[in-house]
Amino acid sequence: MVTNITASLAYVRFGADLSISASVTDMPVMANSKVMLSANALVNFAAAILTTGSGAILFTRGDGSYV
Repeated sequence: MVTNITASLAYVRFGADLSISASVTDMPVMANSKVMLSANALVNFAAAILTTGSGAILFTRGDGSYV
């Protein structure tokens, strides 16, 4: 799950190595929202950028569903 706790639109990207970087062509995550995505076992890294300002994007790995 990806949680954007900021007031800004975020873009996230997943990859298999440290060279991963996010851009505005990647998966958008709306401000103050969360999205559940599926990532296979090869995905070990994530990157995020915000369109404005600064803040934290939370990445949580696991199995399950929204409660």
